[in-house]
Amino acid sequence: MDDNSLVAGIKQAAHGKWEAILALPLAHTIPKGQPCPKCGGGDRFNIDKEFSDNGTVYCRRCLPKGSGDGIGTFSWINNLSNTEAIKQLASILNVNSGLMDSKNTFVI
Repeated sequence: MDDNSLVAGIKQAAHGKWEAILALPLAHTIPKGQPCPKCGGGDRFNIDKEFSDNGTVYCRRCLPKGSGDGIGTFSWINNLSNTEAIKQLASILNVNSGLMDSKNTFVI
């Protein structure tokens, strides 16, 4: 499985489940300002309107352009590299990550 299909597999397995996977301390699950779980800003954090499907979040201080997707959010909230986030999510979601070498790089 190459890195693109691994990411696609993670996104497919996580679709509709990002809220449970990320376990963010959300005040509410609507796109409305709330405290940022990372920087603590009182109302600068928002979830995407399709958060449970895509996992995208925004913080006017930490992530003004957004996390991109749930993998980016997982990486950001857990202080992980993108590669490590993919590896951990693949394990959590039981998506085949068998093509990573000992340096956590993808073998294609």
